[in-house]
Amino acid sequence: MPRPAISGLFDSTIQIWRATTSTTGPAIEKREYAKVVAPVGAVVNRSRTPNTPGDAGLQRSGIIRWYGRPTTDVQERDVCEVLTGPDAGAKWEVNEKPAHPRGHHVQVDCVEFNGVLPQPEPNPSDA
Repeated sequence: MPRPAISGLFDSTIQIWRATTSTTGPAIEKREYAKVVAPVGAVVNRSRTPNTPGDAGLQRSGIIRWYGRPTTDVQERDVCEVLTGPDAGAKWEVNEKPAHPRGHHVQVDCVEFNGVLPQPEPNPSDA
């Protein structure tokens, strides 16, 4: 019996951003970002992200792991912006080189990202 497709498990949509330029100054690194591809489907493994006490109650900490199609273009230090799903609005930075277990899917380990991503260009037809 063939393995089920990973896409049947997707509960989120993620936009991947990659640094296009990087400027380093005294103790400062500034990166500019661009979208890599269209948003991709993903399933987030929330059991790897424990809730811990924070400034305003409980907050997630530790590693955030998500899974996607094996062909997903994602690299270490990319930023993942969650567009839809239970974690919508979250931003994570890829912490390690993504793994491809048995070629079935991509496994991406991330940490929380607190930087700033570019804002979408306003559409002139909306004015």
